[in-house]
Amino acid sequence: MHHGLILHAAPGNAHVGRRRRALAARFCGDDCTYRPEGSFQPLIRDPGIASGAPLECELFPRVWPA
Repeated sequence: MHHGLILHAAPGNAHVGRRRRALAARFCGDDCTYRPEGSFQPLIRDPGIASGAPLECELFPRVWPA
């Protein structure tokens, strides 16, 4: 695990017959809000919520009940 702004790297995929896979997971508290301004990593698609709104949509699933 590391902070998203830390410079990091890995060697290239040496296996011609295998695809490389990666997982990026972000966890936040229930008081977090959506702030796309100045984002260092774009989302895969627009979540359809306004800036400043709670993270309540399918792109931000709840993994632990309140």
